[in-house]
Amino acid sequence: MQRRVLLGAGALVVVAAFFGLRSVTRHQASQVVDQGIDAFLARLPPGYAVRHGMVDYNPLTSAATVHSVVLTHDGATIGTADAITVSGGNDQALRDVFDPAAYPGGKPAWTDRRLLIADASARNVHLTQGTHPGLAIGRVTLHRLSGRPFMLPPTPENRARPDFLADAALALSADSVQADDTTFAAIIPEAGTPQTGTPEAGAPAGSLSVGSQTISDYDGGKLGSFAVKAFAMDWLGKPHGPPFRLTLDAFDLKTANMRGVLEAIRQSGHADRGMFGGATYESAGLSGLTLDVTAGPHIALADMHASQVPGNGGPTAGTGAIHGLTVATGQTAIPPAAAVSLAAFGMNALTMDVDATSTLSAHSAQAGGQPSVVSEDIVLRGLGTFHVKANFSGYDAVQATPAQPMAALMATTLHGASVVYEDHSLVNRLLAVAGAQMHTTPDMVRAQLAVPVLTLGMMLPSQPDAAEQLTNFLDHPGTLTVTMTPPQGTTLAQIAQAPVPARAQMLGVHIKADPGVP
Repeated sequence: MQRRVLLGAGALVVVAAFFGLRSVTRHQASQVVDQGIDAFLARLPPGYAVRHGMVDYNPLTSAATVHSVVLTHDGATIGTADAITVSGGNDQALRDVFDPAAYPGGKPAWTDRRLLIADASARNVHLTQGTHPGLAIGRVTLHRLSGRPFMLPPTPENRARPDFLADAALALSADSVQADDTTFAAIIPEAGTPQTGTPEAGAPAGSLSVGSQTISDYDGGKLGSFAVKAFAMDWLGKPHGPPFRLTLDAFDLKTANMRGVLEAIRQSGHADRGMFGGATYESAGLSGLTLDVTAGPHIALADMHASQVPGNGGPTAGTGAIHGLTVATGQTAIPPAAAVSLAAFGMNALTMDVDATSTLSAHSAQAGGQPSVVSEDIVLRGLGTFHVKANFSGYDAVQATPAQPMAALMATTLHGASVVYEDHSLVNRLLAVAGAQMHTTPDMVRAQLAVPVLTLGMMLPSQPDAAEQLTNFLDHPGTLTVTMTPPQGTTLAQIAQAPVPARAQMLGVHIKADPGVP
């Protein structure tokens, strides 16, 4: 989004914050509006102006409405709104929070949170990018905005700092914010056009639309819920990647807590420290996702859900599910080799389901801490099911610094793991594909696998029948179980540093095959 669009949005919001704040007559309300606009324009570079139509004031509700608001720069319109309504505002508190001149000695005048605006709304807001339409919102509403002054005055220099932005997010709260019927056109400037505050030449590169976006119960980094409905994005492509269309029926996030993240950024002044703040959420989900890439794949997702059990240092348990993840050929012409493979598989798309659970011990990084457990069921529809489980301890996210992102992971101790595969025809289809590519039969492919399978006897000296178990599975695909029971706690670093032939013995690998039904 261009800087001009952002400035226009902020302008309309701040203009709205300066009127309708006290019991006045209609004439006095109009004067309050003009005084607020003058105070706002005095803090902007030269060239900005605001004009408006009739002002309505309701003394019973203390609500003031300004009609036909127009924001201009050097005579060109950059933002409009059919009407802006505000009620129950505290003009002194607004100035103490948002006006840099209201910070005596560069410090906040007060530190407790106070009500800033009771209710505010705007209808048919339009912001432009040069000569192109930019952002349009059918209706935006705000209910009960509260806040405290920021730790630093909100000057342009401070507003660009990560610690200021984090503190601002901690300082404000709102009962609800909702935007309906939002559209946005992305404009890519022409080559050589300077990136300044002046209108840039360019052409639309894409657009998005959102039926509704709702934030509820936001309280200084804690969020009750965030919901998006009817999202669609069209990217026109050249020269910025291939064209595609992305759609989403709904997304929901409930009971999220970002305070630890924001505090870490505020105290350090670095955005990358936020990853160690222990962000948590209670549940999240989306449904009806589709992605169509021109001359590329078609991807669809029926629904995805996740939940957490928050703890002091982050989540202590969680579940996740992905259902109906389908990858198809879409509009792509199928290459001959791929056509042979798909014909052998008897399908033109792959659909997958995943269900996962985890129990993460808050003290697993400490001596004597209980191991954490992660398990997943992965279903390749029509092909097979994987059951994966692992017990581990010693992982400490606090030690996973950006300079050494793998250090904490490699220090993790593996206590045991298992992979169980239930074949639903994947093995036979893979053998058929290999046979077609090698111009031979599936039985001949099985015979050619006999030699590499025998090497399992060398890698698993403690299991003499390992090769026989795998051969039986290839001959009669059913269930293949691979378990890992290290004789003693083994870290991932020790496994990675060991010679390849020794790793299976270090992990205590065992293979077992159960034949399928003929």
